[in-house]
Amino acid sequence: SALLFVIRTDKMAIFIIYAIIYMIQMAYQPLIIAMNFEYAQKGCDINFGLARGIGSVGFAVFSTIMGNVLVNSTVYSLQIAVLIVLFVALVLLVTFVAPESEVKAAETEAEIAVAHNNIFDFAKHYPKFMFLLLATACLFIGHNMLNDFMIQIITPIGGDERHLGYIVSIAAVLELPTMAFFVTLSKKINSGRLLQASAVFFTIKIFILYLATGLFGAYASTVCQIAAYALFIPASAYYVNLIMEEMDQVKGQAYINCAVTLGGVCSNLFAGKVLDVSGPKTMLLLGVIISAVGVVIALFSVEIKKCMVDLKK
Repeated sequence: SALLFVIRTDKMAIFIIYAIIYMIQMAYQPLIIAMNFEYAQKGCDINFGLARGIGSVGFAVFSTIMGNVLVNSTVYSLQIAVLIVLFVALVLLVTFVAPESEVKAAETEAEIAVAHNNIFDFAKHYPKFMFLLLATACLFIGHNMLNDFMIQIITPIGGDERHLGYIVSIAAVLELPTMAFFVTLSKKINSGRLLQASAVFFTIKIFILYLATGLFGAYASTVCQIAAYALFIPASAYYVNLIMEEMDQVKGQAYINCAVTLGGVCSNLFAGKVLDVSGPKTMLLLGVIISAVGVVIALFSVEIKKCMVDLKK
């Protein structure tokens, strides 16, 4: 990010820097999730959902503040703010010290376990999980349609940039309660079932917006965020941790992130074209269909029985 202060006109260099930033972002997300569960196993009382939910609220607050700042400033003020946030995050990260685990048996078991580093070995060992990745990509094709083209979707029904800001802020704030209480929720309802429920609400969210004839429908669709994306993020993290061997958990989290990214890429590739040619309603209908396919795949690919241990803790 700091290099972008120096390199301002070389488009290829800027492209390479952004690509590296994106790759780093993709790499550290599964590591942070894995670190959460590792610390929890060593006795640290960590609420992953609450931390992730605070992140969403932080995003909403940061976006609102910077949106107002950028009205009377240049884009470089955004870069400065991002660097400050990243520096603070780095300082906090290096202060994390995990306690020594008193359970030696778990370490011995981890040493004996075999990591499935080859993608083909991984797929052979977790065949249903590979279908879940396909379901995730389908769900996030529809999800990213809304994120990327919301202004084009709400303009025909009376919305503008102001309403877009409200929708983004509401969605981010609504993520906090679900994520914050996910640990409690997962003790009462199977994590696999919660993951399937989130898939259903992804589709309902798009379908409501497809039917919307005014801004009320857009806001009603946004409320579904509380049981769609807000539920999917912690549910998928806990699900991977439950069904996979310890040596494969980081890879599992990484593959989930890759599927999410694949959904975003596919959405960007064809959703914009459909929007230009046929309009937002056709694009949303296509999103509903693809998301519904994701729901069907998720219903048979999520391994409910392997998550039963979650309810016994």
